Amino acid sequence: MKKTLLILIALVLCTPIIIFAADVPLTSAGQVPSLAAPTGPGSFLGSCGTINQSGSYVLVRNLQTTGDCLLVLADWVTIDLNGFVISGSGTGSGIGSAQLGRTGITVRNGTIRGFSAGIDFAFNGGQMLVEKMRLFNNVNYGVGTNDSSVVKDCIATGNGIGFFLGSRSVVTGNTANFNQDGFSINVGSTVIGNTAGNNSRDGFQTQNGVTVVNNTAFANGRYGFLREGGNFVANTATLSGVADVMGGANNSVNNVPSP
Repeated sequence: MKKTLLILIALVLCTPIIIFAADVPLTSAGQVPSLAAPTGPGSFLGSCGTINQSGSYVLVRNLQTTGDCLLVLADWVTIDLNGFVISGSGTGSGIGSAQLGRTGITVRNGTIRGFSAGIDFAFNGGQMLVEKMRLFNNVNYGVGTNDSSVVKDCIATGNGIGFFLGSRSVVTGNTANFNQDGFSINVGSTVIGNTAGNNSRDGFQTQNGVTVVNNTAFANGRYGFLREGGNFVANTATLSGVADVMGGANNSVNNVPSP
């Protein structure tokens, strides 16, 4: 009996105790990733900083800052927020490019809240993909992208503009509620299957040459759809403060205004 007890005590004393930081997943090798600013492709992001090289980056914890958090200064960068939250204090951008033109940026799978702009590529670069993001309480806009971008399956709430998209973009499966304006879409874009509700001004603002299909605007403060031409097919608008639809369209088929 005593011999067995001594063996058990020895096993306990020799077993290493490993404590991992909260909100930090293991790498494939079973190690805790370094909680550091971006260093290069394949980096785990544990603090705000500058991304200078193309490649994939994965967030490993919630981040909070004043001003800008992640500045992307390279093309062809993918940032996976991995379910975590980037929080600001009303200034800067959650993820942006310091007004430098960037191409091929992807942002996915997380939440950005409390900045001047959540995702800020609105007037520079292009060919961007934003998916499965939640944008809350950003002063100017939740998502801002430039030309030829795709934004899908995102939620924007409490922003100045929920989604601000450049020309020739695709916007699909998104929800914009309780912003000032839900969607502002530039020329030649395609807008499919989105919902805008309870925005204090307009649900959708679309410019010339935009195709708008199967979208819903509900209880927006001014217009459900404010449009400047384009194709307008099978959309629904109800309970808008001023008018469900304002402006003309080159082609308007099977749309349902409020009774």
